[in-house]
Amino acid sequence: MEPIQNIGELTSGDVVHHPALGFAVVDRILSGAATLAWEHNGPRLPAQVTTDLLTKGYQRCTPGGFLQKSVLGINALKLLVRERPTLALRMLLDELGEPLNRSQIHDWMTGRNIILSGEFDRWWSALKSAIDGDTSLCWDTDTDCVGLPEIDVDGADPEQFLASTPSVRWRIAIGATPEVQLRLLHQAITARDTEAILLLLRLGQPIPDKTRSALRTLAANGNHEVAAALLVRGDNHTLQHLVAPAGRTARRHEVTAVLEQLAPTLCLSVMAQLLEEALTIEGDPPAANWLVAQSTDGARGLLDASVARGDCPRAIEWLMEQSATHDAHESRPQKHATQDNEDTIVDGDTVDLLGTSEIERTTQPLIAQLRDLPAGRLFNLSVATAKAIAQLHAVGSTGGVSGARVAEDGRVFLGPKEDRHPADDVRDAMRALLEAAVGPLPTERAVQDEELLAHASLLRPDLPVDWLAVLGQSLAVDRNKRPQNGLALWSRLKRAQASHAVRKTLPPHRLNTLSLAHDTHIGILKSRIMQTNQDAVFFDAKSAITILLVADGISVSTVGTGNLASALLVQSMAATWERSYQRLIKATTHEVSDWLVSALAEANTTICERSLQIAEGNLEQKIPMGTTAVVAIIRGNEAFLASVGDSRIYLVGDNGVALLSGDQNVRGLWLETARRGEREDFGNEGFALVGYCGRFNEHLEPCPAPPVLRTVQLLEGETLCLCTDGLTDYAAKTMAENDEIIAAGAAHERLSEGCHYLVGKANQGGGGDNISVILARISAN
Repeated sequence: MEPIQNIGELTSGDVVHHPALGFAVVDRILSGAATLAWEHNGPRLPAQVTTDLLTKGYQRCTPGGFLQKSVLGINALKLLVRERPTLALRMLLDELGEPLNRSQIHDWMTGRNIILSGEFDRWWSALKSAIDGDTSLCWDTDTDCVGLPEIDVDGADPEQFLASTPSVRWRIAIGATPEVQLRLLHQAITARDTEAILLLLRLGQPIPDKTRSALRTLAANGNHEVAAALLVRGDNHTLQHLVAPAGRTARRHEVTAVLEQLAPTLCLSVMAQLLEEALTIEGDPPAANWLVAQSTDGARGLLDASVARGDCPRAIEWLMEQSATHDAHESRPQKHATQDNEDTIVDGDTVDLLGTSEIERTTQPLIAQLRDLPAGRLFNLSVATAKAIAQLHAVGSTGGVSGARVAEDGRVFLGPKEDRHPADDVRDAMRALLEAAVGPLPTERAVQDEELLAHASLLRPDLPVDWLAVLGQSLAVDRNKRPQNGLALWSRLKRAQASHAVRKTLPPHRLNTLSLAHDTHIGILKSRIMQTNQDAVFFDAKSAITILLVADGISVSTVGTGNLASALLVQSMAATWERSYQRLIKATTHEVSDWLVSALAEANTTICERSLQIAEGNLEQKIPMGTTAVVAIIRGNEAFLASVGDSRIYLVGDNGVALLSGDQNVRGLWLETARRGEREDFGNEGFALVGYCGRFNEHLEPCPAPPVLRTVQLLEGETLCLCTDGLTDYAAKTMAENDEIIAAGAAHERLSEGCHYLVGKANQGGGGDNISVILARISAN
């Protein structure tokens, strides 16, 4: 692997690596950014990465090298490792550029799922026997390491070029003149050396007709990699040869083998071309439906690709006909019988369809137009809205939320009815109320529900805890996980409102008992690629007060490390805590919050000073180390919370799971600026942190990020969960599913088992990041 100096060095199909995020295939090169297709799915993996971030945190895998093959050609690599172990080892050593010992080789081979751990010993024994007679590998008996000998290579000699390792080949190829590159390509074609051919084609030099004809012959004879490389170059002759196999069941595997070599966007574009050609030849061919089935986004994905190309009119027409047919037959909720289409009004416990004039109704403000809705009014308006929806659903009708209006006396008027699922009314109502509290939102693109949920407490830290719990259920991506109708929403909101009233009037009670436990894990995927656990956990329970802290070191730093930053945070906070906890026992709410701000700022300075020390005062073009932090001070039934970054704090109670922290990332900053009436373009780095400890200002002075602060009165039996994003990114695919898992973990009688359960769920989901969890449950004496 080698650092990326400029985005111009990349091309579609390259494989890049990030030490914390893993491997990705370059899909497209845009203006100043690369679109990436990640090897493993994860909600925090950026779809686009700017030139600045690419050059700071990413490396390109050697074209044709071991790591690129482990991403794009894993089966062929497994075969090579089994049948030619010394060659495979040479490729690995060549890629990494340094000798490796047995343990390191084991970690790479098993971590990339090339060899099963139980088979490695047998493979290693066979390898050692082969190494004894192989002069292309050097065994250092003193260090027990295997390395590559240094060899001088004549870059103009085709035979030496073909005999070289992938990284040497690459250096020769990019340093050669176009004439030498063409001579090397001719030699590679003659030798049927596919890897050399692909590497030289990647350079993009013009190819003479005779050479192109030779390449087409290789492709026609079953060399799928060369066929894909020709398609990358827009070779229509190769495309035409794939049309007939796409329509024949017995030969479709040939087409699939070629398409698998292409980056996602180019793959869709080629499939659109194949569909166009197939329709031209056959009218309505069997290839058409098969191509739709192969598209990850179905007909919609192929239609978008066809439109983007601009030269596939038959494909566009055919796909639009298929879409129209699908829509006509799509199952929809059964229409409800209604006597009229009047608006619905909540008035006491009845639904009044005619009692208010049209003029009166249309002069009331729309819920969708409300802004900065006071937290104290939120519950009343939510209950009134849910009541209106419930009464509409009770008479067999749905809809009206988009046109809902609010009267001065608190009554809610619903708009015109619509034919839809009742659970969609629930979602729309709670979304509208959330926007009324945190809006306005950006207008340049839609803000997804989960995106807004993750930042709600950042935008409005005073949103009622119990209301947030119902909100999370109502905005679930899976319709079946929401309250199924207005009555169910009304019931949950009324119960949550009662809890809120108790919480507001509950006096401080400092004799409560607190049970707590924690667990941490490097993450199953991280452990396979020799990463470190960059999380840190600290807690200390005194007789009358307790502190909980979870930190997640930022892995992209080039000055210091994430695990050093999180350790420095814990050390600084622990020292400050020991000096202060006695006075915090009797401190006011304001004083405790001030202490949290001050302690985090002191930790920020500690981390910044160490970064400057490591960098010897020069941070230009470097990424200083940093860490997230979530902190809770629990004093009786009071919880004083602070969060910096994207680690999270949840409260689990009778009303559900409430997210009490707000992710401090670029996407959150985008929402904050829109709320202030500003329009800013922050690009596509939505998950890049803007809040963390270890933060500098533009003058390279320590500049602590303002934490998100909240004080909560805890009810008996409620459980706080502090966790890093290794849990929330991998335990489930949606926030509602995450909430269910967190609730299940908190439900364990033994909190240690609950922590272990949560860590296990994250590892079952892929374990692509470090996972740390603290659970703390309050109970009355």
